[in-house]
Amino acid sequence: GVETSHLELVEAIWNYMPEVHILGKFRNRNGAFPIPSENKLTIPVTAKLQTLHLVGVNIPEIPCVSMLRHLYLKWVRLTKPQPFKDFLCVNLRSFVMRNCAGPTNSLKYVPLVTGLASARNLEQLELVRVPFLGGLIQHVVEDSWRSGERLQ
Repeated sequence: GVETSHLELVEAIWNYMPEVHILGKFRNRNGAFPIPSENKLTIPVTAKLQTLHLVGVNIPEIPCVSMLRHLYLKWVRLTKPQPFKDFLCVNLRSFVMRNCAGPTNSLKYVPLVTGLASARNLEQLELVRVPFLGGLIQHVVEDSWRSGERLQ
């Protein structure tokens, strides 16, 4: 196992020594807002860590990481068009997503909600400025209006 808070080092460990376990929690130290383009991290499915705390980082997606128990995202930019497509963390206990930038289409957040529903031991859930709820309600209203139904 190893303990680090350096983005490039943790990514190198994941890529070249996938059997190494990240001890404690990984928390990057160079997070900033606005997010610098060089602050980026790709999280592999094989990552061996229990707590991930990212601030001011670009990540393409949140994959299915089986060991992950706590995930904190603050000022994180999700760069792939479908960043939650493979999200499934059944051992998740805490999920915090604050002021993150991701897809503008709220339907692309549905896999996130589905993945969170699979986390049976989830104790803490914080979604701050995540656009999916308002967007889903808007889609329901617009779909009902188009089909001529009245909402009650």
